[in-house]
Amino acid sequence: MRSLLPDAIPTAVLPAPDVAALRAEDQRNGDFPLRYGVQVPAALTTAAGRWDVTEDGTAVWRLGIRASGAQSLGLEFSRLELPPGAELFVLERRGPRFLGAYTSANQQQDGRFAIEPFAGDELIVELDVRPDTAAPPSLEIGSVVYDYRDVLRLLELQPTSGDGGVAGSCLIDVNCPLGAPWQVQKRAVLRTLYAGTLCSAALINDAINSGTSYVLTANHCGQGSTAIFHFNYELSGCGSGSSSTAQTVSGCSALANHSTYDCRLLLLSNPIPSSFKPVYAGWTRSTANPTYSFAITHPGGSPKKISVDDSGAVMSGAMWEHDWTQGQIQGGSSGGPAFDQDGFLRGPACCVDTFDCNQTAFFGRFQQFYAVSGLATWLDPQGTNPASVYAFDPYGGTSAPQISGTNPATLKAVGPDGNKLLLQGSGFSGVHSVKINGTPLPQGAFSVLSDTALRVEFPLQSALGNANVEVANALGKTAVQVPVVVCDPPVLDLSNSDPATLLNQDGLELTIGSEPLDKVFLLISTDATPSSLPGIVSLGIGAGFTTLAQVAVVGIDADGWTKFVTIPLSLPPGFKLYVQAAAIPGEGTDLAETSNVQSGTILQ
Repeated sequence: MRSLLPDAIPTAVLPAPDVAALRAEDQRNGDFPLRYGVQVPAALTTAAGRWDVTEDGTAVWRLGIRASGAQSLGLEFSRLELPPGAELFVLERRGPRFLGAYTSANQQQDGRFAIEPFAGDELIVELDVRPDTAAPPSLEIGSVVYDYRDVLRLLELQPTSGDGGVAGSCLIDVNCPLGAPWQVQKRAVLRTLYAGTLCSAALINDAINSGTSYVLTANHCGQGSTAIFHFNYELSGCGSGSSSTAQTVSGCSALANHSTYDCRLLLLSNPIPSSFKPVYAGWTRSTANPTYSFAITHPGGSPKKISVDDSGAVMSGAMWEHDWTQGQIQGGSSGGPAFDQDGFLRGPACCVDTFDCNQTAFFGRFQQFYAVSGLATWLDPQGTNPASVYAFDPYGGTSAPQISGTNPATLKAVGPDGNKLLLQGSGFSGVHSVKINGTPLPQGAFSVLSDTALRVEFPLQSALGNANVEVANALGKTAVQVPVVVCDPPVLDLSNSDPATLLNQDGLELTIGSEPLDKVFLLISTDATPSSLPGIVSLGIGAGFTTLAQVAVVGIDADGWTKFVTIPLSLPPGFKLYVQAAAIPGEGTDLAETSNVQSGTILQ
C-alpha cells in the first residue's frame, strides 16, 4: 500500500541510551533476568506522523521511528484501540520485512499492547483505516525498547547440542533423547519478552481443566501488560532443525507474586490460538523431595533446553536446590519450570551458583507460594483442595492412560528370561512412569510400543498374589491388578547372561521359582544331552549324568523364588554352560520336578 503513497514520512528521533553504562550495570547485576534492552520514553500518537488517503478511500497513517545504534526496536503501546476495519503494521523503511496485521482481535482490556523486536535502528509504524470503519482508532506509543545486545542475533547464536553438546556447551535440546519422556510438559513452556528482558514461564492448569491461561514465572521477571509470550520455540531435532518465533500472544495481568519464593502468577490477556496446541502444566503441593527432577527453559532466550537432576531436588529454605546431572540453565531461564519424577511442576527458576557445567540451580517452591498467596482463588475455584492436579491438553490429541488388558493375564513368580508384561489399552503415548506396588521402575524397564501397547520388564516380587501396576503420563494415571502365582513346574533364569554370554568374574546368578518350601538342586553341565533316572528325575542336560555337577541346594521362600550366585569362574572364552533345576516338593516325595534349561557362553 505504501508504494502508492508519498515517500516523505515524518520520523521521530529518540535519544540513544548510554550503552556502556548499561553494560556495566549488567556486569554488576548478572543475567537473572537477562536484559537485552531498555525502555526509551516516546509518547507518540497519531498527532505525529502523516495521514494520506488511497484511491479506495482507506486512510493511512505512517510514522517513522529512529533510535541511532539500536540493534532492534520493540514498540510498547500505552494505548491501542483498533476497531474492526483498522489494521496496524510495523515495516522497514526500505525493504520487504514487516510485522502484522494487528487488528481488533489483538486488543487487551487495559488498552496496552507490545510488538516484538524488529531488527535495525529504524522502522515505520503504519495504521490502515478502511472507509467503513465505524469508530476512529486511537494509539499512543508509550515507549520503545532500545536493544543494545542484538537480541535477535543472540537467539540465533545460542549453542545447541546433540547428546553431548557442542563446543563445550552443557545445553541439551528438549527434543534430544533426554527429553523424550517429557514431550507433553514441554508444550507448557513459554519464552517471555518484557521491557527489554528475556525470561521463561509455564502455562499452569487449574483443578477444573478450564483452559484459563494462567502462567507461572519468576517474580523477578516482573512481566506486565506489555509482555510478549512465545509458544513452541524449540529446535525440531536434537542439535539441529528449524525453530520458529511466529507463535506469540501479547499481554498479561499479574494476579499474585511473592519475592521470598520468587514466584509470580499471571493471566494472559488474549486467547491462545488452538493451532499452538498449548498444554497447561500439572502441579503438586507436595513438600517431599523429588526422586528425579528436570527443568525446561529458554537459556539465553534460546530454543527450549532440558536439564536433569537424577537424584532429585532437595528443599533448601525457600527454594528447591538442583544439582544437574546433565544440562544447565542461564540468564533467560528465569521463570522456567522444574518438574518432578511424576511430571508435576514444582516451581520456577530463580538463580544459580555458577554458569559452568557443574551447576547448582535454585527454583522457587510453588507449594509455599500457593499457600501464602492464596492461589486456590484461581487454581482451585471449586474448593476441592487437591494435593496435585494433572496437566490439561485440550488440543494435542493425547489423553490419560487406560488399561484394557494384560498379556499374559497371570505372571509366574519367575520368568525364564525375566518376566515381561504387555499392557493393552490407550493413552500410552507420553507415559513417563510405571510403578509396581508403588515402586517406580527405571526408565529402561518399560517401553511405549504405541499409544495402545506398553511393554514392562516385571521385577521379582516380595510376595505372591496381586501386584498393582500403575501407569502415568502428564494427564493422569491408571492401574491394574496382575496376579503373581507359583511356578509349577519350576522355572529357572540364568539372570546375568546378556543375553547368552557370561563373564567369569560375575559367576552364575541363578533365580529359581518353585513352590514355597521346596528343596531345589541347581545343576550344571557342559552338555545339553539328557540324563534320566526313571521314577526319580528326568533332566535335559548332563549326557547321562557323565558331565553333570551340583552347584547348590537351596530352599524356596514364601514369595515363591530364591536367588543364588556362585563364586567367580575360571573358564576359557567360548566355553558353554547349561544349567537346570530339580525341585523336591516340600511334602518330601521322591519324584523331582525339573525346570527349563538355561545356557550361557563365557565371553571373557
